Amino acid sequence: MFELGCGTGRLAENLLARHLPADARYLGADISGMMVRLSQARLRRFGQRAGVLRADGTTPLPVADAVFDRFVAVYVLDLLCPGDARTFLAQARRVLRRHGLLCAASRAPGQTPAAWLVSRTWTRLWTLAPALLGGCWPVSLAPLLDGWDIQRRVLVASWGLTTEVVVARPPGQRDDPPSCRTAGGMPGE
Repeated sequence: MFELGCGTGRLAENLLARHLPADARYLGADISGMMVRLSQARLRRFGQRAGVLRADGTTPLPVADAVFDRFVAVYVLDLLCPGDARTFLAQARRVLRRHGLLCAASRAPGQTPAAWLVSRTWTRLWTLAPALLGGCWPVSLAPLLDGWDIQRRVLVASWGLTTEVVVARPPGQRDDPPSCRTAGGMPGE
């Protein structure tokens, strides 16, 4: 499994400790050197099963092609401009194995009147002062994934904020995948 925007490594720790098979491997990346150090410290107990590197996903990731069965990005695409988002998705496609899945969650435009008002206000604030909102802006993932086979798409609204969660297979891989239980792949495997 590869995670872009791993932050402090909390998601990876939870997955490795509670949900992934004992032989699953994880590689995380983050743009922040501080987050990389925090993740490395948190994941140290998993030894060779977990690694973390510094990268932003808008330049070629320092990993081989087709080595991961999952590419996870939680609240990353809503930080990128459309051009960088396309580069990010090209990198996800490149490093995913056949039948691999992209799993992404992002701040999204609101669907209800209240959520629409919040996301519209958020977008206006973002155009004036992106740093005030951490650079994050509501973005719809489905149009960015044009050509991808969206397996699942869910919108979750809470307190006027909407999150879009998408699981998608890269273009050209629409046939049924073989059953498998592996969840990883590290560089060089």
